[in-house]
Amino acid sequence: MSKPSAGMRTLIWLSVFAKFTKLVKLTKFIKLAKPLITIVSMSISALVYAFWLGPWFSIGLVTMLFIHEMGHVAAMKARGYKASAPVFIPFLGAAIFGPKMTNRDDEAFIGIGGPAIGGLAAVITFGAWFFIDDKTSSTAIVLLMTSYTATFLNVFNLIPIRPLDGGRVTQTIGGWFKYVGVVALGVFSMILREPVVLFV
Repeated sequence: MSKPSAGMRTLIWLSVFAKFTKLVKLTKFIKLAKPLITIVSMSISALVYAFWLGPWFSIGLVTMLFIHEMGHVAAMKARGYKASAPVFIPFLGAAIFGPKMTNRDDEAFIGIGGPAIGGLAAVITFGAWFFIDDKTSSTAIVLLMTSYTATFLNVFNLIPIRPLDGGRVTQTIGGWFKYVGVVALGVFSMILREPVVLFV
């Protein structure tokens, strides 16, 4: 068999280089796609909420949801797990996806990560409201509403029943604790006068 000519070898190497370049671009696109999905889904959620809540409060709410989810992401990475970027679903909040966990302690640690960081963000937001002189300004009202809503969502998430974060944390105590969560959920629904809460 005759060896390929110099021109043919050049064409082969150019073909290999072109395919390698496409592969690199695809890898970069996949890396870029993760944050892009988060940004697009956040924007859609903020836009949907804006029709009912106004633009600034909807941005504040979506930001608080993002911080909550990033608390889970940080906790997952701290325990050596890979986590997806947060995906936002209007009226359902946001979610991250990761591998199934077999270690209860890891799951509890990751479960508390969201409410801990989210709660801290709510306190910081309240602090920002506290230092505003004109408490009747639109900025002050939005900050207070955002802080209150973030606090409520993070506390609600700690009800000890799956799929809420509280259920993931308290499962280290034992499966029986979910019945405490059922009672807590019932009380919550009566206080709020919202039976739909029971769908959790």
